[in-house]
Amino acid sequence: MTTKPLRSLASGGLFLIIALWLAVFCFASGSTVHAVFEHESTTCEASCRAHIAPKLRLIDGSFDELRNSIYREIVSLPAAYESLSELDAAVRNGLWQTALNRLAAIQGLLRLACLRLEVFKYTFGLILLLAVATVIDALSLRAIAHHTFETSRPAVSFTSAIGFLGALIMGSALVLMPFAGAAVVGLSVIAVGCVGLHAWVRYFHRL
Repeated sequence: MTTKPLRSLASGGLFLIIALWLAVFCFASGSTVHAVFEHESTTCEASCRAHIAPKLRLIDGSFDELRNSIYREIVSLPAAYESLSELDAAVRNGLWQTALNRLAAIQGLLRLACLRLEVFKYTFGLILLLAVATVIDALSLRAIAHHTFETSRPAVSFTSAIGFLGALIMGSALVLMPFAGAAVVGLSVIAVGCVGLHAWVRYFHRL
């Protein structure tokens, strides 16, 4: 079994995740992300909100400073040529509005990520525990099969490896998407991928 397709899938998946997140950063609406944050914050109890409040204040303060810096660089500077002052003002206003929209979207995405990490921190732990238990179980079954002279099955291992990596890539891409329920769907996909992880470890080809 060659590992080249697996390396290609892993690198392609990483590129896909980065491309999706960049697309979200570039095109997501700040108001839409804020609406998702408000909707999902209802599942966050008082202790949860108190725990993430300092992080949210840090994010908000950093973006306030960033907005002020950009305003000084774009809007506050005098026009280079008096005759082009109206055009210069229109261009600067357009740049300022674009910067405001992107900053609002990115700020909302970071706030949403903090919220989801806090709300689903125990779920992340359970999935990690499931993955560890899956590997231990698969290694035990593999050792038993080895002693009973069961032959290894590289084709099954190869297919399972692709399934596990695909689920990991898709789930990771979904976890931070700005729509309601994205984190649940992403974590569910990763959990399902553990089934592929079990088959991969159990039947991995011994060189």
